[in-house]
Amino acid sequence: MNQTPAAIGAMRSVLYMPGDKERALQKIPGLAADVVVLDLEDAVAPEKKAEARERIVQALAEPANAARALVVRTNGVDTPEFAADLQAVARARPAAVLIPKYETVEALQALRDGLRAAGAPGLPVWAMVETPLGIADIARLADVNQAPGEAYPLTTLVIGTNDIARLTGTRMDDGRRHMLAWLSSVLIHAKARGLRVLDGVYNDFSDAEGFAREAAQARAMGFDGKTLIHPSQIEPANAAFAPTPEERAWAEKVVQAFALPENQGRGAIKLDGGMAELLHLEIARRLLAAG
Repeated sequence: MNQTPAAIGAMRSVLYMPGDKERALQKIPGLAADVVVLDLEDAVAPEKKAEARERIVQALAEPANAARALVVRTNGVDTPEFAADLQAVARARPAAVLIPKYETVEALQALRDGLRAAGAPGLPVWAMVETPLGIADIARLADVNQAPGEAYPLTTLVIGTNDIARLTGTRMDDGRRHMLAWLSSVLIHAKARGLRVLDGVYNDFSDAEGFAREAAQARAMGFDGKTLIHPSQIEPANAAFAPTPEERAWAEKVVQAFALPENQGRGAIKLDGGMAELLHLEIARRLLAAG
């Protein structure tokens, strides 16, 4: 029997892992990543897709993984593998499902319809923004959760910088300056609709200094975390996206102030000579959840 999916809290470090690699899957319990994305798409060869589905279902059923936030990335909604992927998702019951190449609201609806047809219980949807069309139409793609009680709400956007660079010819050097406007566009539309958003991967996992610079940039821009390709990137990502001691002290003070009996039910309170609103309380809670 599959376990209840672990809730997704912090997203500082989100590690991609091929779903067909048994030895890698066995290492999940010992990883310090906040989230592990079990991949059925690009990282898995066509002849290995069926094997990957079964291994992912087994990994989600492992008691040792009960406390881990595990997400499954499917193949694209327009691929022959998609229906079988959703059957595996329904059996595995991950913490969320991630679709690649999110370009149309129809693709999201196809995912939702497919999950219902497969009998999948309600779960969050993550979507990868990794094509020119996805970036160009990001306002409409992010504005999709109007229906109350949606069983499969879009909660998180994931930047796919490699595909964006490949499809546009944009260079990734010089601090990604040629791509920053696009990253900011996705980020602001995500935040405007209450969605979380994850930065793309850093390809050279042997370049610790380069990774640290890019992770610091992503944190400064407002990303909730960074997607990773190698376990060696987990700890640096956790450090980059963890609150500073000053941020933690502020967050604890805000949470404690709103918890006082005299402040119950209030939308704004006086704090340190200024005002703190419920928005600040939400920010404070997210900071504390980030470690």
